[in-house]
Amino acid sequence: MNVWCQFSCLLLVLLSAARCTEAATPEDFKKRHVINKMEERDCQRVIDDRKIKNMNKYKEINTFIVDKYENIRKVCDYGTCINNDQYKSYTCTSNTKFHIVDCILQNKKYRGSAKFARIQISCINGSPVHYIKHLRNKLRMSSAVSECFLPCNSVSCVCLTMFVNV
Repeated sequence: MNVWCQFSCLLLVLLSAARCTEAATPEDFKKRHVINKMEERDCQRVIDDRKIKNMNKYKEINTFIVDKYENIRKVCDYGTCINNDQYKSYTCTSNTKFHIVDCILQNKKYRGSAKFARIQISCINGSPVHYIKHLRNKLRMSSAVSECFLPCNSVSCVCLTMFVNV
């Protein structure tokens, strides 16, 4: 393999690694996805103010979660999480809906679309680092499963109730 080919391959690997690390810290996640107050018409201003880009280009879509960071962080603790050993992270889905604003790039301007939906995020060490998606399907709780831990009497009883998503 000639030197030019080796250099090109190395450059591609480094660029891929740089792209994968975007929004890989809680601070990056906050900048790209968390805001306390926002309306659909605010997309262009917020993205410009925060300089949100991928590889120095505007993103085609960026989603903001309109809530306090601490409430979003709790998804890592109390959401439904799946371990991703390969990435040393967890994919967590919220059990409740959040107010979100999708900012979509159309004709070089961002247009907003607001909705309430459950969210799916990646978490590392109990903190969100990557927004994955929002879930449009409704959480239907068709059945509840309860398990009580002994001793259980009329004064004290510890029960765990789980709702099964169907």
